[in-house]
Amino acid sequence: MANRGQNRQAAREKKIANRPKTRVCLGPDELKLKLYETEREKKIVAKVVHELNIVTLMVARDKLKFGKKRLMRLYNFLLEMWDAVETGHVSAADMERTLIEEVGIEIFQVKL
Repeated sequence: MANRGQNRQAAREKKIANRPKTRVCLGPDELKLKLYETEREKKIVAKVVHELNIVTLMVARDKLKFGKKRLMRLYNFLLEMWDAVETGHVSAADMERTLIEEVGIEIFQVKL
């Protein structure tokens, strides 16, 4: 016989399994990849952005326990930020400087 905690866990798992799935897509059209000359460059950038978004969302889900609503909000904020970078409204250097000045976080680039 299951105890109350096990019953609640089973109910949560059943609820999650029956939850409707939301599909989101971030492709080259959404990124406005006008800055890149070749189709190969566009595909590479789109793939990198896609993977960065997945990693960000997985960290938010696994480590910060974000649910669907918060993940979708974060994803939309990411899309807005990528769009601002692609259209030239803001640069990565600007954002990096803001992080250093406002919260004291410096992101180091891996040297290849």
